[in-house]
Amino acid sequence: MGKTYWEELKRLIARDNSLIMLGEKHGAEVNPRIIDKFVKELKIDDIFIELNSRYEKTVDLLKYGQFEKFSKELGLSQWILPSGLLGMSHLKIFQKFLRADIKIHPVKVESENWNTAEIKTSKKIEIILKKDKTRLGLLVMGNLHARKKSFRLEKKLYKPVGFLLAENIISVQIRYAAGAIYNFRKIGLKDAGAARMVAQGEIGLIPSKSIYFDYDYIVTKTNPLKLLNG
Repeated sequence: MGKTYWEELKRLIARDNSLIMLGEKHGAEVNPRIIDKFVKELKIDDIFIELNSRYEKTVDLLKYGQFEKFSKELGLSQWILPSGLLGMSHLKIFQKFLRADIKIHPVKVESENWNTAEIKTSKKIEIILKKDKTRLGLLVMGNLHARKKSFRLEKKLYKPVGFLLAENIISVQIRYAAGAIYNFRKIGLKDAGAARMVAQGEIGLIPSKSIYFDYDYIVTKTNPLKLLNG
């Protein structure tokens, strides 16, 4: 069944979509393998990651296997490494992509205001996409950023990147039935809905019932990501 949905997704892309948005929980060991799966299945040309755009030249270090230098430069930030945003398994897969001429773009633009940061990040992505509309991109961000609709949290209205780019994207949420992540600390995961899907044999890519996403990617279990040492 999962293979059927990959074919369906490819047909949607062929119509007029130039960007797949993959929403994740940072710090899950399985995340890099899922990114790799999407790149292979969809023949992705560009990968956009939730890393500050100032690290563009830093990302180039990965092509040449300079993992230690890359980690040290990211380690100057107080939050990037402990957040689980990137781990060693990301670096090895990213190296493979770069050597295959798949471009990796750090596109996150920081701001004290969450909505302002989302607007600036969206505009940066749009600029890159407009340079060559024949290229297919994969944007990987946290689940909240990947939502295709605005949402309220503690009475505040949030307009995520997925909402701002909604006309051009297909949004996929990774759902982890069980396991744990490392996001500043070890956090246990339990998604009862995803667990039911697993019990029914629904693993991998399936249509989402959420108003925020087009598809879910169901994972049986994940371990915490092995962090980088800065």
